[in-house]
Amino acid sequence: MKKSIILTLVLALLLVFALAACGDTAPADEDAAEPAADSAAEPADESADETDAEAAEEPAAEEEAAATELVNDGLTLPVPDEYADLLVINVPENDPDGVLFTVCEKASVEAGKAQGHDSDWGDGWLFDIARISQDKMNEMRCYDMSGAEQFARDDEANCYVYMHPTDVRYVREDNDAMAADQEQWTMLNEWAATVPEAFMEANSGLTAESHGNSNLDICLARIAFMDDVNYTVSSTAYGPMEPGDVDVTPYLEKLMNGVSYDYVDGGEAPDGEYFVLNFPDEDQRFDFFVAEGEQNFIRRVCGDYEEFYQATFEDGSTNATQVLSDWYDALAEANGAAR
Repeated sequence: MKKSIILTLVLALLLVFALAACGDTAPADEDAAEPAADSAAEPADESADETDAEAAEEPAAEEEAAATELVNDGLTLPVPDEYADLLVINVPENDPDGVLFTVCEKASVEAGKAQGHDSDWGDGWLFDIARISQDKMNEMRCYDMSGAEQFARDDEANCYVYMHPTDVRYVREDNDAMAADQEQWTMLNEWAATVPEAFMEANSGLTAESHGNSNLDICLARIAFMDDVNYTVSSTAYGPMEPGDVDVTPYLEKLMNGVSYDYVDGGEAPDGEYFVLNFPDEDQRFDFFVAEGEQNFIRRVCGDYEEFYQATFEDGSTNATQVLSDWYDALAEANGAAR
């Protein structure tokens, strides 16, 4: 009887232990399932975050690209909205000088007014865009064009000029204010430098065109566009030759278009002969050297002063001395000199 009771107690205890073991297993399984559920949810959350971020970025990108378009006589000047409130922009009608748009920094204009300046001071001036005739452009090329650069032409032979100051037009009430706003002034000037390209993109029918304005460019333009310019072309062969009735257009076109004349600091004349384009009324001449490898090297002599240019032709094959040689041959033949 005692053995039966003991056996019954042992069985009861084993059942209790078994049930306790089963109770411990269920919570363990639940805990293990929670991380699995979390890990499955994470990709969905990241995707949603990425979608939200993209949606947030799209309006920002559109806002950054937005621009105010100012129009004058059918021509558009795009101005980024981020700069619009910082600028004073005038759009004159039928300006006698062909100015279509004048752009200044607003803060400089206001600071200048506070100091008693009027509009003639040009406070804050960044640039003008002007449209002028071909004849007017030709006339301008005969003189110093500092602060004015042709950048395009249209199908009606109008020329487009980017005009900008050659001095600083930055104005504030004091030095501290100038230091504080220097970054803004620099930013606006950097944008202003990009305007010619943006103007061409905004207006169809414009073709890029530019010309140099070195002393040689100016003298060549005077021969091309002015009457009665006194000049000669010479070499040691037959001496100076006057132009007479010779059509010099082919030689001028080669020397004036598709070429740049860049100043060379510390240049030295090579040995040997050279052709001379001489302007006796101005006491200046240009020497075109014959030496191999120096045929695009040019010396300007004005009184006791001399400077040097390096000619770079877009076609990579033309050289300035050969053009002068051909020009000289034509003059020599017209003047009855045999070569």
